[in-house]
Amino acid sequence: RKFNYQKKCSHIKPYFLIDKAVNLIKEEQYEDAISLLYKINTEESFRLINVIDGFKELNNKDYDKACMIFRPKVGVTINYEANGGVKTGETIKSEAFGIEYKVFYKGNEEFLGYELIDYKYKNERIYITLKVLYSPPKFYISYILTSDVNNSLNTITTFYENDPNIKIYPPTRPGYRFLGWKIDNSDEIYNDVIIDTTELKDTTLTPVWEGIKYVLTFIYDYGNTTIKQVVTINYGDKINYPPINKNCYELLFWDYNGEKFQAEYYKYGTDITIVARCIKSKTK
Repeated sequence: RKFNYQKKCSHIKPYFLIDKAVNLIKEEQYEDAISLLYKINTEESFRLINVIDGFKELNNKDYDKACMIFRPKVGVTINYEANGGVKTGETIKSEAFGIEYKVFYKGNEEFLGYELIDYKYKNERIYITLKVLYSPPKFYISYILTSDVNNSLNTITTFYENDPNIKIYPPTRPGYRFLGWKIDNSDEIYNDVIIDTTELKDTTLTPVWEGIKYVLTFIYDYGNTTIKQVVTINYGDKINYPPINKNCYELLFWDYNGEKFQAEYYKYGTDITIVARCIKSKTK
């Protein structure tokens, strides 16, 4: 019994050779690939010759230009190796005949784009496999501040793996003494904080303060008579001026270092003394 081996081979051979031509294209041996495709001499081989520039752009990692060349002549399917990432539902639209690239999310690793892994041709369609690229994991340092002023040295708010450890400096707050930082949800207070970047986690820092008591001294100066009244007060508290003594006929103003003092709230980071400038009372 005889078999027509030549007929069988003639059916299989062009596809085998087309795969070989595509491998030559991957190796950027374009002239050899074109020569082989001409020798194959099929509709499929000439279709590939017509999109050879698309493969060149693909090898140059210009996926948009590649797809713009491919799309009128062959189908395009893009597959992704997401490396643990998940699709966000967002897409990056290109001008390449409606091609849309998927956007991926992977924890605190920032999505950067794609890298070509491989492509193949089968049944009038180009199958492109892209690897999704992410930045190294990015971690955040957050400061919970209200009326506090952060230290200008605390400029680093993000870090990556293998970054140098980060020293945290105390903030300032008028009228308050800094006691230290609470880290994340801990109740413990740390005065010296160094972020260990090998722990690879976000960190929240909350300053702990102690209000400073200041001494506010009121002096009534009537020439020969001086009356002193001393109070303790916190920064930002409302100043309660004492009533005028009966020996003061009329209060002209309160004097602080030679200037009129009429503050409603205590906004001084030190003890101060103010003097009542009065007209003596009338004699009966």
